[in-house]
Amino acid sequence: MQGSVVFGFGDIFKDMLVAVTVDHLQDCILEKWLKKRGDRVQKGKPLYRVVCGVLSFEIGSPVTGTLSEIKVAPETRLSKGDVIAYVWPEG
Repeated sequence: MQGSVVFGFGDIFKDMLVAVTVDHLQDCILEKWLKKRGDRVQKGKPLYRVVCGVLSFEIGSPVTGTLSEIKVAPETRLSKGDVIAYVWPEG
């Protein structure tokens, strides 16, 4: 899974957030978040679980940082390109 870079909040913050996007999955359901807002996440480590048909997959974070916002609730159907969360990257 890849993350897209989003520049946030105009001139207030010069840092950037990384959008967690659905890039390789289609017609799956977000089963469960494995982290909560404010948790530290590591690149490649499981962030959420999806169900596609009868198969379940854990999807890793695109970057290391802090999960700053969750935009999609469990049991939501996902489509390619959906932004489902934002991570504030370390460094």
